[in-house]
Amino acid sequence: MLAAPPALAGLAYLAVTRNRVDAVTFGLAGYTLLAALVQLRLVGVYRHLHFASGFWAFAFPYAAVATFTLHWVAYAHPPGYRIWAWIVVLAITAFVAALAAETTMALARHRFLPQLR
Repeated sequence: MLAAPPALAGLAYLAVTRNRVDAVTFGLAGYTLLAALVQLRLVGVYRHLHFASGFWAFAFPYAAVATFTLHWVAYAHPPGYRIWAWIVVLAITAFVAALAAETTMALARHRFLPQLR
């Protein structure tokens, strides 16, 4: 997923600049948003796929996007920043919980890992 590189770059830039939100941060946030929106557009395609261990590959990029968003909200203080922070935390938690639930169901049905024949 292509949202992780700009999100991690944004986190690194915030760390190097001591949490200064400037034009570079806006650029990295915009690119992260664009990459996340592209992935949202593909949700319909992902829904038709059978759940497998490869779906866990989405956990790290979305967690990186959530972390960058939380740092952005904490340092920029946009209107309603506390509400935005809670929305982000709840969304990433729900996503990882859904992955864990699907993994548990797939393991119970013996469909999580490929079967060797």
